Amino acid sequence: MEVDAIKYKTNCWDLGKCLRSYIFTHWKSLGTLIGGEPTLMTEMRATGIVLLGILIAVLSNTGLRLFPANLFALCLGIASTQLLTLLCRDSSENCFRRNAAFGVLCCPLLPICRLLSISSPEINSLFMPNIDYAFQVMFLQGSFIASLVVVCHNLLSQIFKRKLDVGTRLLLLFCVGALVMASFITTTKAWRSLDVVHFVAWFAVLLIQYVVHMRLTRWLPRSFTLGEAAVVSQGFTTFTVSAGTRYKNALEQLLQNEHLTSTLQATIFVQTAIMSCFLVLLVLFLVPCFRKTIGYYALVVGVAAAFSLPVLLVFFDENFVTWCFNYITANDVKIQLFFHWSACCLASVVIVYVNASPYLVKLSSSVKDSNSKHRKSDGRHVTTTVRKQFHFLAMVVLLPGLLLDAEMLFVAASCAFVVLVMLESLRVLRVAPFGEKLHEYLQVFIDDRDEGIVILTHIYLLVGCSSPLWLHHNSAVHVALYSGFLSLGIGDTVASLAGSAFGQHRWPDTKKTVEGTLCSVLAQLIFVFLLDMTGVTEIMWAKCLTAVLLGSLLEAFTTQIDNLLLPMFMYLLLI
Repeated sequence: MEVDAIKYKTNCWDLGKCLRSYIFTHWKSLGTLIGGEPTLMTEMRATGIVLLGILIAVLSNTGLRLFPANLFALCLGIASTQLLTLLCRDSSENCFRRNAAFGVLCCPLLPICRLLSISSPEINSLFMPNIDYAFQVMFLQGSFIASLVVVCHNLLSQIFKRKLDVGTRLLLLFCVGALVMASFITTTKAWRSLDVVHFVAWFAVLLIQYVVHMRLTRWLPRSFTLGEAAVVSQGFTTFTVSAGTRYKNALEQLLQNEHLTSTLQATIFVQTAIMSCFLVLLVLFLVPCFRKTIGYYALVVGVAAAFSLPVLLVFFDENFVTWCFNYITANDVKIQLFFHWSACCLASVVIVYVNASPYLVKLSSSVKDSNSKHRKSDGRHVTTTVRKQFHFLAMVVLLPGLLLDAEMLFVAASCAFVVLVMLESLRVLRVAPFGEKLHEYLQVFIDDRDEGIVILTHIYLLVGCSSPLWLHHNSAVHVALYSGFLSLGIGDTVASLAGSAFGQHRWPDTKKTVEGTLCSVLAQLIFVFLLDMTGVTEIMWAKCLTAVLLGSLLEAFTTQIDNLLLPMFMYLLLI
């Protein structure tokens, strides 16, 4: 025991000595680093905007009552981790997306958005929790902790230029976990209602998130920053917890001979579809033989027969195909929306074909000459205006659904997400007969953010536009549901087009223009004014003005994928 104690003290001393030496060595050049790295400077500004937005959102929310210590610990965790990135000169590790900072500012957004959503007075009361709410609160706290631990682990690994041993990882996990959990645990006494099973499930889910976050940038190199990988891993585990809770509640209702509502059946339908998609991707990753054409289609059919159909048969009184038909034809509004969205899908195919056709010969020749299966040729042929056509198309898709039937839009967006993910898997694996053609056409639309094997920006656009629908738990129409439409459909599109057309003055250390940002703010406020005038939803102008201003500034400064970041940030301020 004495030998082990001496060894442990020696390891801790060496770790501290190494950290002190590194800081003292680079302290004189730290000022030069801060002033000379545009990416770090813009990300520090973006982090300040996010912290300000979190403070405003939490303090103005009547359902979530955090003590000053809670807010202090939250901000301290984000700020200290962001400052740690300044010590990491080499942010160009092979597994991360280049020309972007680590993205620490992304880590708290999804957990806090979800926490604010389930803590809304119309949905639940923080001081009158049930067991599901208690588990959700603990999971969201742990999700934020796990993401910070992964980010700190990667940053420290770069500082010391070696992999951290198990003892250091556990020490890091304990320090960050103690800081954040100790401050959040006083927020609610709901955790006292949880039993051992809930704590085991809580630990298992967070362990999965930790592993996915750690390995995601290795599995798909150059496709994510650390912050973007955090959002993806948080989204996966948040969906898993939400789906498990819905399945459990639905089973309890069936055992009590209660009829499931149409809304609950629709939610179970889309969750089963997404779970089936994740199962297909997991098997493709673990079993290479399914990556061939015959194996791929056999796997899809097998997952549908072994998982999807049995689950749907349990929760549906009728054949799910019949249920889908009855759901779509339930009223005239649903029928009109279905045909409208079908036309939009056809329009998207036409846009891709028209813009890609002039370059198909060049792209096909580059693919034939490529020695690597996944090598991508230079597809940066289209202009910003062409790419923003998809943002405009997203506006055409979203607005009728938000105004007429948000529930059906939720179902349609979830199904579209499954389709896009499966099509991307077809493209990456070059599964006949569609994989190669998809690869050729989509090459035209990639930009410098699509450096890895997978092309994610179009999926991020759908996720960003749909995330307010997925986060919101209240069936009532709320201005927060328009977060994706405002930030991406209007704000990002207008800022890009106006900046390209007549932008003269650039924000410091960025390519974004002040004129583009001002036009973006004006366009978003005009749309909010129209919502207020037509009485579509209740508008709180202080919240809307703050969300539009801070969201537009964040779009100008962040180096992360704005399609993923902006809607969550705006939802945070509007909920």
